[in-house]
Amino acid sequence: YPADAAECYQELAKLVDSEERIECQLLATSLFIRSGRFEMVRDQLQELTRALRLPEPKPPLWSRIALTANGMRLALQAKLASRANKESMGVLIQRVQEDRYQQQRLKLCISLARPLSMFDNLYAAELNVAGAMLALKHGDEVARIHSQVGESVFGCYDRGIHRKRSEAMLAKLRTQVAELNHSRAKGDLWSGIAFSHALACRWEQVPQPVQKSIEHFEAVTDSNRFELAHTQWLDLWANWHLGRWDVLTRLSDSMFDDATRRSDLFQQLVTTGGFGGAAWLVREKLEVLAIIRAKHGEYSCEQKQTQMFHVFDWITSMQSLLYAGDYAQAWSEFRSMQPKLRHMPYSR
Repeated sequence: YPADAAECYQELAKLVDSEERIECQLLATSLFIRSGRFEMVRDQLQELTRALRLPEPKPPLWSRIALTANGMRLALQAKLASRANKESMGVLIQRVQEDRYQQQRLKLCISLARPLSMFDNLYAAELNVAGAMLALKHGDEVARIHSQVGESVFGCYDRGIHRKRSEAMLAKLRTQVAELNHSRAKGDLWSGIAFSHALACRWEQVPQPVQKSIEHFEAVTDSNRFELAHTQWLDLWANWHLGRWDVLTRLSDSMFDDATRRSDLFQQLVTTGGFGGAAWLVREKLEVLAIIRAKHGEYSCEQKQTQMFHVFDWITSMQSLLYAGDYAQAWSEFRSMQPKLRHMPYSR
């Protein structure tokens, strides 16, 4: 059980030295996210980010300012690194072991940026930029690709020039990843490609890269379940938009059973929320879905800004009301959520 394990790591952190304490706190934070205890994440992150001198959660305006400034710094550092370093793009760089402090900073950014994007999108983007800068100095090629893919996905949120540049970056990375031939890097890349298609509503082009991403992630022995869950829910949404109900229900059952077996509430949330909730409705299981959603509501976190987990819950609520024939309430809920969507950290 992730929550119990997280509490154990918290207790262990009190008994070990400073370096081991940070490792234990990082594991506890990851497990709290996986167990759906989002309210615990900020307390853990506050302590970790201060200890590692990384960006801390902040109000949206300050996050946007920090993102702009650090994005410019990252672009400059990338150019300088490209000129100074002529190493082959296709070879996994074996660097001399860096200071453990820097590795811990990089590990936190890489481990948490994507899962955090579900409920603090701006802060997740800020962590990804911080991780990208650290990867340039202290990471290997796999870490740099991971951060570049993350940067591309965040860039795809906004249609127009930002999305075009981000999709061009993903296309450029395909050659680099092919030469590198590393399963984790391939999983990251195909996950990013799947997100780029989903954010542009190219639903027919989503399932194939999702499947490729899952195959490569599963080939990594220490594969992060966050990456699998964070990518696979796109397949649920694509199948809903394409009307592939049999595929939708089979995939939903598989994901939900796997999440339940591992007590992974994060995966349960992305499986039953959003368009994934339709897998219960098409089989006339409205009451079962309502019970599951009520249980998940016990672990919800308070966020002033509208985040992706709000959108997931809103879509499921709307579909449930429409399925039950309560059109007036569905319309009322739509009107109440509509202005909030305009103030999301990124326009989609």
